[in-house]
Amino acid sequence: MNATKFKAGGALNNEHVAVYIERQTEQDARSCLLAMDYMLIVEPRQQGKTSLINALMRHPALRETYFVYIDITTLNQRNEISWYKTITKRIADQLKQRFEIDHLTLAGDHTSWRSFLIGVAEVAIKTNLKIVIALDEIGAVKFSGENEFFSVLREIYNSREVESYFKSITFLLLGTFHPRDLISDDRISPFNIAQRVRLYDFTLEEVRQLVTRGGWPKEQTDALAQRIHYWTDGQPYLTQLICSYISINATVSDVDSSVQRLLSEDENHLPPLLKRLKTDKKLHEYVGRIQAGEKIKFSPLENQRQSQLELLGVIKKDIEGFCKIRNSIYKLALDQNNDYEASNAKGANMSTIDSTVSQELVEQFKKGNVALFIGAGLSIGAGLPGWADLISPLAKRIKYKGKNWLEAAQFYENRKSRNELIAYLRDRLDTTLIIPTENHRLLTKLPTNIVLTTNLTMLS
Repeated sequence: MNATKFKAGGALNNEHVAVYIERQTEQDARSCLLAMDYMLIVEPRQQGKTSLINALMRHPALRETYFVYIDITTLNQRNEISWYKTITKRIADQLKQRFEIDHLTLAGDHTSWRSFLIGVAEVAIKTNLKIVIALDEIGAVKFSGENEFFSVLREIYNSREVESYFKSITFLLLGTFHPRDLISDDRISPFNIAQRVRLYDFTLEEVRQLVTRGGWPKEQTDALAQRIHYWTDGQPYLTQLICSYISINATVSDVDSSVQRLLSEDENHLPPLLKRLKTDKKLHEYVGRIQAGEKIKFSPLENQRQSQLELLGVIKKDIEGFCKIRNSIYKLALDQNNDYEASNAKGANMSTIDSTVSQELVEQFKKGNVALFIGAGLSIGAGLPGWADLISPLAKRIKYKGKNWLEAAQFYENRKSRNELIAYLRDRLDTTLIIPTENHRLLTKLPTNIVLTTNLTMLS
């Protein structure tokens, strides 16, 4: 029932209005287009960029605006002539669906591209409409002469005061790319004059709005929404996908099961992300530092690796301004992928291990002579904090500058109160919405009844 309502993969169009959730982004985008500003949307894959275009097209506030949509990946980029012929033909063909056009000459180079856009502007003036040309997947522009193509977009914007007809057309530039990879000269780039609009992840309330469309009773909707948001942190594709998996009788545990299903079945979203990290050792190591709990200031404009990871969709800023893995599904996928790689590495090195050691351990397990000693790291993969993550917020509150976390906790208790410290710890170590990892499950299968730990949680 719900699988036909929700949609993950591909853009949401007029047939999916019921499951399209409007964010602040839509209001920002409408304001931008009503002012006829150039608009720039640079976001990771499957964040809702094309769905946003479709939503803008049907919004009544933009009824006097006509949209032309071009997917750059479908254009012929064999050479400059092919590029301009195909892009101008696509634009002209879409305009002809709505308007009677007497004369609109296709372009073959950047000079005639400018002349073509004058013709488009004249169509807008004649029909008393505004024309928005949406160039999706703009990062795919790769033909020789791309600098001149982009420079024309910049130049006609700058010419609006003396050539006022250019005020009747504007451009919406979208994709998953770094603008400087396309054109490095700020003087002729259209990207640094465009208004950037961000497509943020859904808030908990926005996830609740989406789940409401599934027909579940209110109490069930609230519980499901909270659990879905816990796992996806509002990532649009993942949120829609989990909603499509669960049935009308779903419980919170069914959401957890859906996450496991996603991890085992997904071939579209996670694999490209994991592959990218696998092929870039430096990015992989940087993500590992964040996973391990290292506090790294989120500054993608100054840090190239952060910029790459943000665009890939792996990281975003936490409430304290540090880097964090984007959501719990990504955390779990990265943990499982790391476990898999570590297992393979261990298997490759088994020939170097003294077999008598491993056999002796097996024998001692059989005799019941083995005790397990478990540290806090076991539960980090499930979402619980490590020692530094747990105490550093307290240290920050009392302006403690050292790195002795036990001392920091004691100072916090001395300055605040023991009750306040305990309340904080109970909140941070709450396992109500946490599920055990595969490592937890494997440990329960080991033949031992003795487990030692100084980091007791309900998981370990």
